Amino acid sequence: MATIESLEGLLAEVAQCLDDAAGELRELGQLDAKQNLRRIGTALNAVWEFRENIYKLRPDLKPIFVTEYEADHERYDQLYERSKEAHRLECAGEFERASEAFFALRAAAKRGYFCMEAEAGLFRLAERAGTAANKSLQRPREG
Repeated sequence: MATIESLEGLLAEVAQCLDDAAGELRELGQLDAKQNLRRIGTALNAVWEFRENIYKLRPDLKPIFVTEYEADHERYDQLYERSKEAHRLECAGEFERASEAFFALRAAAKRGYFCMEAEAGLFRLAERAGTAANKSLQRPREG
């Protein structure tokens, strides 16, 4: 049976697929990237407009990163830049620096979406190194 929740979930998947398609398009080089990225961008905007209509009816379905952005644009932008840099380091194979960047991101975020992003990065790096992920994800007690 169709529900608002399932519809929003499907739209979230569509948005992720479009984002993934844009990444693959950039890698291919066989197609007109500029024109086709514009098409993907138009489709992605339409999906987000649709999702915004859902959030007007059901604000509880709004993704945490959207809520955090709306609450504090400047903080979100700063954490986004830190996250982007940590992911860049990880992709470049600079695992020690990536780990430091993810730890710093987690400390700065403290909670929410970027904290989860940092913990996911730390988990991936711990698994890659063959270390116990649980130990690397332990948080210092706040006092």
